[in-house]
Amino acid sequence: MECVYAIGLYASQASQFMNRLAIVSTGSSYPYSRYTLYQAPKILHVPKSASESNYLFPHFPVVGGESSIFMTHDYQVSPNTYVAQYCSLELSRQEMETKIVHRSLPITPTNPHRSRDNIESETRCLAYITRLSQEKRATLVSTSELIAWHDCSEGIIASLAFQNKISVVGHHNKFAPQYFCESCIRVDADSAFQMRNLISDDQFFLPEKTSPQLSALAWYQGHLHVFVRSLSGNLWRPITTLGREERNADEITKWLEESGTLKHYLRFMKKYKDMIGCLDLNDPQFFQNYELHKEARIFLAVRFALIKTRQLVSSSVTGEIGQHFDVPSTLSS
Repeated sequence: MECVYAIGLYASQASQFMNRLAIVSTGSSYPYSRYTLYQAPKILHVPKSASESNYLFPHFPVVGGESSIFMTHDYQVSPNTYVAQYCSLELSRQEMETKIVHRSLPITPTNPHRSRDNIESETRCLAYITRLSQEKRATLVSTSELIAWHDCSEGIIASLAFQNKISVVGHHNKFAPQYFCESCIRVDADSAFQMRNLISDDQFFLPEKTSPQLSALAWYQGHLHVFVRSLSGNLWRPITTLGREERNADEITKWLEESGTLKHYLRFMKKYKDMIGCLDLNDPQFFQNYELHKEARIFLAVRFALIKTRQLVSSSVTGEIGQHFDVPSTLSS
């Protein structure tokens, strides 16, 4: 049986990023592991009372019926980030993804699906960076200089770096992609950035299980990323690859499965594997055996109907990001 995770961001109106749906599946390595991002589909929410207004509320795509895909029960009560699971006995992970995102539009660097206010601020900030760079010539523009100007916030600087409109270098540049654009203006990160200025509290998630080195999953610049905190201080750094998000499926999946977030689903999967463990799945006749196949499908349908999509528990964002520090090899990418 093949499975994929769907992580949906159903953002509040205050968010600079609009609703999005990440599909994550893992294989032995990239490109067999996949992370892709789409605009989340919407349905009309029916008000429960006269005082409640109509609005469009997103949901996970439903792929029941003839699709041969099982999914966890779609259960959402408020804007937040939720995790759903899709599994199939017959389809590959890529075939499932194609059916799941059937009419959803992909989110790409040229179509980032951001708010208009954010785009306008980026335009003004980039113009300011260009002018400063021309004036300074031999000296790099520093992030400290830019932040002093109201349109160049830490978040805007990070966004420009993710769009390859500037390259961030220096001792505190770990908040930005490390694949530098040779033709872009270089900006010197001369001080650390505050995490709270890059990631909002409702898009920053700590694990339910405790571990010696604290990690977090977050929506950062519109994508899912995994961060670890230093053992000795209040510094954070990403262990996923910034700017190469398609390569991050393994780290995201590992965080979800080790954080305690998916404990009910993982417990169910163990029971399923135990149930078929005595069968020879390599036998080409296995899925042609109607009774075995029927029994497995009934079991899956019943169990999946009992598993609800999980809401990730958000947490206050504290600490700094930018400076490099070593992490255990089991955590680092």
